[in-house]
Amino acid sequence: MAFLPKKRPRKPPEEKLKVRVVYRPPKGPVEFGKPKTKPEMPQAQPAEKVPKETFKVTTEAKRAIVEHMETPVKKGVWKTLPTAQKILTVVIPAAIIVPIFVFVIYPSIVPLLTPARDLTGTWRDSISGRGLIYWAGHTSPGAFVSDNPEDPTVDLAIYCTVEWKVTQSGDTIAGPMTIKVVKIGGTNPLWAALQGIAVGNTYVNYVTGIVEGTKITLTESPEGYSGIWPAGSGTFTSDMMTITKSVPAEAYEDSGVVTFVPSVRNKLSLKRVW
Repeated sequence: MAFLPKKRPRKPPEEKLKVRVVYRPPKGPVEFGKPKTKPEMPQAQPAEKVPKETFKVTTEAKRAIVEHMETPVKKGVWKTLPTAQKILTVVIPAAIIVPIFVFVIYPSIVPLLTPARDLTGTWRDSISGRGLIYWAGHTSPGAFVSDNPEDPTVDLAIYCTVEWKVTQSGDTIAGPMTIKVVKIGGTNPLWAALQGIAVGNTYVNYVTGIVEGTKITLTESPEGYSGIWPAGSGTFTSDMMTITKSVPAEAYEDSGVVTFVPSVRNKLSLKRVW
């Protein structure tokens, strides 16, 4: 037994790769013998041709805008403008705007910005013998007598001297006003006599008023007052004031009798003496 050749140990059998083949039918019909081709893609439509002139205009317009924006303002351009263009662009607009500002806008703003001036003091005729003028005349109902007290159509004109001692408190002014008749005129001065008014008559009234900016408004006469009483509104400065009132003519009927009431005006013109 010892002399028998030794048997070589057998190698373990190699494991064979087991492959399983499975056949699956195609999902769709297959044509044998024809190569597969890619599906045709839809061809894009050719772009619409734009005339070259369009690009030319657009480019020139852009170039003009850029040049205008980059061009610095030249000094002395005003001198190079024609005279007619200067008049149309500057002179005429200024001639329209400046008067509107001076006569409309500025007077309406100043009273709101500036407080009323203190009118305390003694005020007398700005023209001697014409401190207060009261005149009347017959006109058609609704019309006014002439604004000139010496007009021939005026039936009655009463001229007076005035002294008004004013005290102002806030926007209220008040004080005794002395009115003296110095002249009676017009085409029918007897009207004054019918009302008991004659040259030399003196009336002392306690007159009050309201001040707003450069405007002054006097209170009306008391009920039943038969003398001479200034009324109306007007303007004033630091040493001058002018107050006016105008009432149109009217007609009314009472028990079959038509009564005509003349148009009446009065004007108070005073200056401060201290």
